[in-house]
Amino acid sequence: MIRVTTNGTLPGYRSSLMRSTNNLNAARDKVLSQRNFNSFAEDPTAATQAFKLRRSFSRVDDQLSNNKNLTKRYQSAWDALSTVKSDLVEKEGKVSALAALSSPTASGRQPLAQVLKGAAESSVQTMNAQYGSEFVFAGNDSLDGAPFAWENGELTYRGVKVDA
Repeated sequence: MIRVTTNGTLPGYRSSLMRSTNNLNAARDKVLSQRNFNSFAEDPTAATQAFKLRRSFSRVDDQLSNNKNLTKRYQSAWDALSTVKSDLVEKEGKVSALAALSSPTASGRQPLAQVLKGAAESSVQTMNAQYGSEFVFAGNDSLDGAPFAWENGELTYRGVKVDA
């Protein structure tokens, strides 16, 4: 006959209870995190593949965000060019040209010159549009300042005459 005592059965019970609790906790972690392993040592092959996939996903995500930013920057450039075109060709340019044809005197040319000068200055301001803190048409040195400027009545890009 074997003598069963509380002090004799308690260590085995505690050990089994702790093992069951640890297994339950590990299973809970796997379900909640939707992973098949919690450490690299549990499944090295799957862990290696998972880390490769995670790195690839991160790179693709970076490329997607770069593409979105670049697309937005080019869209702002196209919007600026479209604004300049509509201002010069469709609005002020045609009206001013018709006004000049109907009034070839000096008094008719003065307002025409003012309208054309205002349109040119407005176009330069539009071409100096910014996307964030960078100038859209500035190229690599987009943080150095506005690329287009009027210098002595000449339009320049980074200090070089545009018509040169």
